Amino acid sequence: LAVYEDGYAKCFACEYFEYDNKAASSMDAPKPKKVIPMIDYKCGPIAKRKLSQEICEHYSIGAGEFHGETVVVYTYRDNNGSPIAQKLRFKNKKFLWVGDRSKVGFFGQHLYKGGKTVVITEGEFDAPSVAQALGKQWPCVSVPDGAGSAAKVCKEQLEWLSGFESIILFMDSDEPGQKAIKEIAELLPGKVKVAQYPAGFKDASDLLQADRANDIKTAYW
Repeated sequence: LAVYEDGYAKCFACEYFEYDNKAASSMDAPKPKKVIPMIDYKCGPIAKRKLSQEICEHYSIGAGEFHGETVVVYTYRDNNGSPIAQKLRFKNKKFLWVGDRSKVGFFGQHLYKGGKTVVITEGEFDAPSVAQALGKQWPCVSVPDGAGSAAKVCKEQLEWLSGFESIILFMDSDEPGQKAIKEIAELLPGKVKVAQYPAGFKDASDLLQADRANDIKTAYW
């Protein structure tokens, strides 16, 4: 759920929109959102997620402080590597965008310019988890706002995706993740392959935390 200063909120998993009484009178006409400045942060490592310092620096993931609360910071960059927006993750698993959200593509997209395969994951912890398990040998990115944003960002970034021969989906094993797989496969016929997780695991980050990086490699191949 992204919550904005003007009282507007959107859940990117179920596509639910909400306004407070002062923000808007119509569900069909979102009012312009204020751009909140990006914050300073320090890159990992993130021990709980088993993510190394190297991989956190690679993806610009770190810890910062927002209004007195410690948050995880995912920094999104443009094709030149310049930061354009940040997604802040709070302890209660709520999220807040700062910077210019309108210009973001995939998380980590600026790192790669095409190749044989690209892995698309559902969360900002999943892309570096797969990349770390694969020794940073293959491009790995994440959709910006969960499964509900997957087809939309793929459509917006079709030109970039066309630079890869195959697209390997590491989406979550839950219902929204499986729905996203179907939507992306229909959008990119003939290019999509689907990685399967071992039973009992929801995503790549879960596997890495369980010291099962080899299962991520197996899923990839």
